[in-house]
Amino acid sequence: MSPEQTRGLKIDARTDIWSLGCVLYEMVAGRVPFEGETTSDVMASILTAEPPLLSQTALETPPELQRIASKALCKDKEERYKTAEELLNDLNGFKRQLEFEAELGRSVPLR
Repeated sequence: MSPEQTRGLKIDARTDIWSLGCVLYEMVAGRVPFEGETTSDVMASILTAEPPLLSQTALETPPELQRIASKALCKDKEERYKTAEELLNDLNGFKRQLEFEAELGRSVPLR
């Protein structure tokens, strides 16, 4: 649950973006961003703790992917992606960056 949902506040599409951010984080890190022994502990963690940086858990995480995941998981919904399209645009930009870097790596002669 997003921080605003956890607090019982009004929710909107940004709550779904939070949830997608949690899934993205777990896919990269291999662990959930917020943990606790009980449901209440997890809820407290969502409200008060920041998840460990992806680069601490998955050492090779590119900075741009870290930025995207962090923005999706912003506790303040005003700082989070406003729409899924915004998130998709950043993910597509990241994909293009990776493709460009891969192409550069293939075109550089080995010495």
